Amino acid sequence: MKYLITFLLFNLFVCMSCGDDDMSDTSCEACEFTCLDNIETNVFRNDCLDNYECQYSIYAQSEVDTNKVLGYTTGGKSVFFMRNYTEGDIAIADDEFTNNLVFELQPFQTNFSVEDEELTNLNTHFQRICYCAETDFNAINSGCMQGEQQEDGTWFVQGSLFVPYMSGDIEIKFDAKFTN
Repeated sequence: MKYLITFLLFNLFVCMSCGDDDMSDTSCEACEFTCLDNIETNVFRNDCLDNYECQYSIYAQSEVDTNKVLGYTTGGKSVFFMRNYTEGDIAIADDEFTNNLVFELQPFQTNFSVEDEELTNLNTHFQRICYCAETDFNAINSGCMQGEQQEDGTWFVQGSLFVPYMSGDIEIKFDAKFTN
């Protein structure tokens, strides 16, 4: 009985200390971001929206290259890559899609805040892969994006971007922690 209690207590302790370190702190309390307000809906975060899979990565020694499949290649900057993927409704054919966002910073930068045309300075591009007509990367020059590097090298980035499409602009809202 003593071994059973010890075993159960040990397992309880292990389970309580379990967790994904990358997900434990997914908001920046000290960041003074203003691209989104607290009542925004349909915002991509690290915990993602229902029925989505999300990735927020930083690739050192890279640069944006929209001729490449993922939108980046080797280079002298740091590329931020956001991917949001959904299978959509299982009862509907061809409604799955993938959103890819890429932008680049100089390796020495520790924060940024850009709006509208300034987004082109970060070589900001968005791609929606779907069963649709427009699947190329589009340059973004409308919206707001802000970011701040943390002591551990991760970044918090917030954005509200408008991507131009022939069928109408798509708004992409995110507030997420990007990791190496």
